Amino acid sequence: MHGHGRGRGEHNEYLYYEVPAAVLEQSDELQQQENAAVPEQLDEQQQQENQEEIQHQRVQS
Repeated sequence: MHGHGRGRGEHNEYLYYEVPAAVLEQSDELQQQENAAVPEQLDEQQQQENQEEIQHQRVQS
């Protein structure tokens, strides 16, 4: 019985220490992917706006 309790204790350590670390790594990777995707989207919008401005300038001149 004591050995079984010790086994459960080790299992709890695994749950508390191993799993959260893996989850944190996954969430960090997802966060980095989201952060990396945002500037690209902003750049594309900026380029489209710049092209529209250039077209307007050509029409005016």
